[in-house]
Amino acid sequence: MLNKDKSNQNEKTRNRAQYLLKEKSMKNILKVRMLGGFTLEYKGKELVLDRNNVSKTTQLFQLLLLHTQDGGISKAALIDALYGRSDVENKNGSLNNTIFRLRKQLTAAGLPESSYININGGMCTWDPDIETSVDVCDFKQTIESARHEKSQKTKMEIYAKAWKLYTGEFLPDMMGEDWAAVENIACRDMYFDCVEELCHYLKTEEKFEELYRVAHSAAEIYPFYDWQIWEIDSLIGMSRYKDGLDVYKRTTKLMFDELGLSPSAGMLERFKLMGERTSQAAGAIEDIKYRLREKESIEALTTAPIQALWTFTTCSAA
Repeated sequence: MLNKDKSNQNEKTRNRAQYLLKEKSMKNILKVRMLGGFTLEYKGKELVLDRNNVSKTTQLFQLLLLHTQDGGISKAALIDALYGRSDVENKNGSLNNTIFRLRKQLTAAGLPESSYININGGMCTWDPDIETSVDVCDFKQTIESARHEKSQKTKMEIYAKAWKLYTGEFLPDMMGEDWAAVENIACRDMYFDCVEELCHYLKTEEKFEELYRVAHSAAEIYPFYDWQIWEIDSLIGMSRYKDGLDVYKRTTKLMFDELGLSPSAGMLERFKLMGERTSQAAGAIEDIKYRLREKESIEALTTAPIQALWTFTTCSAA
């Protein structure tokens, strides 16, 4: 008994040590969010790199982080992304100056002292000694993993992980920069494929609550791409016709007010179906009410003679 208690205690100690080690390692990772905005976190604290979110140093940092999982980015690609449309004469010198300023900003922001950027053979890479977790890189890697998965169920589970990672458009404040706009569209297309796959699967499996969560989230991020159709489908599947009609009304108003567009064929089809289902439901309720009234009338006709006989008997006895 004592040996068993000691074994359990040792197991708890090991688990606790592993948890603390994992927590410590996570705190020492530079967490980077580029989906839905740009934020940095290190050791549980948010870092501010530059007050100007579209500065050349910020863009250089973002480009480096974007390529942490694919071998880095060439100086030529960085020059093209940062100075391709500018009239700068010495673009290579300008890039070197931006790298110098970025290193100073990273130290001032609170990261451990480092060169941060390794340059070798014309390629620029982030210092691997400072671990990073970049949401957009994790998202793209998860999407690729799902695309190569053979099992349908496992594929959908991986797509669900990717869906959770996508919390908004890629660097929405940077859409004026060509490189960011290209990456934004690439990520959007991956997300659309992911959501489309998930919605088809969840509807087929009649997992309507999960379908609602996926479609509603997509509609919140991209309100003009008819994701509301899947949202309405999920509500129809749960017989929540009133909620479905509310989504239809909000969406058609938004489309008309913002884009001057009429409801799509898909939206009109759902509207018609919900109208039919609502009418059927209303008819069923009226039928139930009629049957209840009929039952009450029959009971009244049955009990009335009995009541009269009871009254007559009572009076006679008196």
